[in-house]
Amino acid sequence: MSATLATIDAALYAALTPLQCPSGGIVADARPFAYVGRWVGEIAEEQIREVCAQFPACLLRFDQETSDRVISTVGGSAEDRATSSWTVMVAVEDPREITDAMVGSAGVPGALTLIGLVNTTINALLTTDAWHWRRLRYADTRPMLIKRGALYVYGARYESMRVAEDTTPTDTSVDLADIYGTIADYGSSDELGSEPIYPADVFAEDLS
Repeated sequence: MSATLATIDAALYAALTPLQCPSGGIVADARPFAYVGRWVGEIAEEQIREVCAQFPACLLRFDQETSDRVISTVGGSAEDRATSSWTVMVAVEDPREITDAMVGSAGVPGALTLIGLVNTTINALLTTDAWHWRRLRYADTRPMLIKRGALYVYGARYESMRVAEDTTPTDTSVDLADIYGTIADYGSSDELGSEPIYPADVFAEDLS
């Protein structure tokens, strides 16, 4: 059994949800987001304002999955190790100076402070049935949307490894591949005649 994109996404969302403050509550250090949700596709100011009624906001987005390599296993089969990535975007609305929006102040966390909290929450998260039980790992942080004096959105990207799904063949037998090598010729024609002795013959004689 291997992890699926859906199970990894659900584990990430479940870990991030507790960072949202209760409805009508006051944003606090432990729960700094007024909204936690999902996102898909590119990000634009109009769209994010439609989704997020309040800020700061935390948005989980699946980015992509790539197959790194095919790994042969002992049984003769193969598996595709896939690296899948998600971006967690933090959005801060702040009309003050850039320092206020990026770093924040008491009771008003900035974008960089929020990225650090997200890292603390999900970096090295162990998701069920990941490839060789590898943990989710942090990859990078980058600006996603910047409107100076208005809206600041930064995204932290994370990577997880899993075995990609494949078909289950009805015939699980595996054809024996070619065996390369040489046949040992023991002795010489003077001692043993014209017929060479093969290893199997030697072993048979030793056991007799």
